[in-house]
Amino acid sequence: MSQVMMIRGVRNEADAEYEKKVMLYNKKQFGIDKYLYLFSNSGFEQISSSKTRELAENLELEELSNYVSPLVISKLLEKVLRIRNLFMVVGRPGTGKSTFLKMLSQEDKNNVYIDTDQFNQALKPLLKEKFGNSDLIKIALTREEDLKKIIAKPWISLLKKALKNLPQDCNAFVEIPIGLQSDKMMFRFVGVKVIHLGCDDNDISRLRVILRKTPELLPFIERIPNWE
Repeated sequence: MSQVMMIRGVRNEADAEYEKKVMLYNKKQFGIDKYLYLFSNSGFEQISSSKTRELAENLELEELSNYVSPLVISKLLEKVLRIRNLFMVVGRPGTGKSTFLKMLSQEDKNNVYIDTDQFNQALKPLLKEKFGNSDLIKIALTREEDLKKIIAKPWISLLKKALKNLPQDCNAFVEIPIGLQSDKMMFRFVGVKVIHLGCDDNDISRLRVILRKTPELLPFIERIPNWE
């Protein structure tokens, strides 16, 4: 045991005081007296594994994204929710996301589809309260920051509720068309397992949007980024 080196992390003065007790205990009980200490940068003092687990268990998605990388978030959420996989499905309007996800869920009951378009419907009363009878599509295109301030937290709350209701051992697919927008980067909240459905020809996407009678979504074909 005298050849063992302990590698420890110190975030602040409180940790340093605690480490004195650890050193004395290990010396007395096991004869360990070699240590390598890693000191945290000041910006990361608040991060701890126990705090991170607590945030994951409570699905505090926004705060969790400040503690660990999206790679870790994927694994944490899958473990907490007891599911196989958590996928984010992204892509422009008219590329077949909803059709694809409905097919998956119909073929296997273990494939569960979360349709975030329903969130938008649930938030309409809030938007009406804030914007009155204004055209919400126009607001989304011209006043996006104002819109985000109002719906960001309620939207995340709806996502948390949907995740909590997932059946165990499922593959969960969360459709978030705007998930790759640089000012959204939704993988910060749901992890890095991303499925992108694309269409090389935007004219085909436009035609599909028109045929399903949702022409109000046409401007978002250019707004939502493609895979590149």
